[in-house]
Amino acid sequence: MSNENELILTSSPKIDKSDLSERKDESKRQWIRTRFSEWLKMENICVFTGAGTSISSDGLSLWELGEKLMKLLDEYYKQKDDDDYQKMYKLLFEEMKENKDFSELEKLLSDINALYNLLDSDSSKYISLNTEEIEDPKSTLSEVLNDVQKFFFLLCTLELDFNINSSEVEDSITPHHSFLSKLISRDTSLGRVKLFTLNYDTLFEQALDDLGISYADGFKGHVNRKFDPSCYDIDYYYPGRVTEGKVKRYDRYMHLYKLHGSINWRESEEPGKSVKYSPVNINKVCELRDEMIDESEDAEDEITINNGFMDKIENEFSKDEVLGILPTSRKTRETLNMPYSHLFRAFHESLQKPQTFLLIIGYGFNDNHVNQVIEDALSNPSLIVCIVDPFAIENGNIDNDIIEKYLSLEQKGRIFLLSEKRNSKGELKTGFSNFAEDILPDVRMLEQWVKLRKLEKNIKKKKEEND
Repeated sequence: MSNENELILTSSPKIDKSDLSERKDESKRQWIRTRFSEWLKMENICVFTGAGTSISSDGLSLWELGEKLMKLLDEYYKQKDDDDYQKMYKLLFEEMKENKDFSELEKLLSDINALYNLLDSDSSKYISLNTEEIEDPKSTLSEVLNDVQKFFFLLCTLELDFNINSSEVEDSITPHHSFLSKLISRDTSLGRVKLFTLNYDTLFEQALDDLGISYADGFKGHVNRKFDPSCYDIDYYYPGRVTEGKVKRYDRYMHLYKLHGSINWRESEEPGKSVKYSPVNINKVCELRDEMIDESEDAEDEITINNGFMDKIENEFSKDEVLGILPTSRKTRETLNMPYSHLFRAFHESLQKPQTFLLIIGYGFNDNHVNQVIEDALSNPSLIVCIVDPFAIENGNIDNDIIEKYLSLEQKGRIFLLSEKRNSKGELKTGFSNFAEDILPDVRMLEQWVKLRKLEKNIKKKKEEND
């Protein structure tokens, strides 16, 4: 019996009826590549990603984020001398810690934000919260929220593991490089690829910069970058035959939409302004996290926090700044404000366009306001959707109620699931890494980029030898 997982591409809620069941593995892979080649030639390409696309670069699921956040706060508040902070921390987080249900992080942060808003209003006189022993509940809660943001920022700042000086450049290519290079290699007469992501990290931006792909991210300017949605309406061209006045469309360009904000977004203090862009020293922040959290097998996530360490965090993330958005169930209301209102409107409008292909990967369908946009788009008769999820199938059945609902809409040929029948020893074939590297069709751009990086490396080596 083979130890390999079996690839499945189906548009039916009944897995046993998959039209791939009789195909051999390599034949399945080639057939799936062919389907993606056809879909990627459609006029309008929309890609939607969630936390699953960051796992290969030490990203965390919501449950893991909650677990580590609690460990950090536990260690930090052990060293706080102020009893009020200890009491407030216990009041807010004790129940979730006891139940060990870190999937409740969104709900908990929602409740904390709601509590702060009440304490900040005239309604506070109606609250009875076991906070009578805390001298200044509002100020104390504000400080606790600030601590949560700092650690949240620390845990969500990720760095691509790409080293141009690697002995083999090919071995250093990350799934993000493969994924983006294959998406961008389209006929320039077709629409620009639109990448919508819920991720707070900047892994996609780092890969885009490495690949030399220009992108619109909603901000204009260089020194003082400000959010301006009109940048998505600007396209890039370059002179062709100058004497004839002709221009050609620049091929390496895409649109990036951070639907829930980013680690380098901050709430603006200027009246009428939405968010501001705050550069982050990603390498430095990752070094701080590694310094604080020992993730070796023997250490079991040993955490070291001291006053000097907190000063270092303050240097990278000012306590006077507020992250653009936090992962709370208030997201539905918060996304009504700029810039999130525009970003979600763009997501909705893009999915309503004719000849649209929507690729969903790394997303668990846990955000109702996002699911609503996707479900509204299913009324578009020319929309094709492919959901990539290695864990969607369990014991021969679809294990995700929302995916099963979509496949049960009798839209055969329009809604697909790419997954796999897993066994205990098989490697995930539809995880983000293998999907980007092995399932998406190969393109010349990535090969040419590797050759260019090798050339740069050889030139540098020769220069060092001559010096």
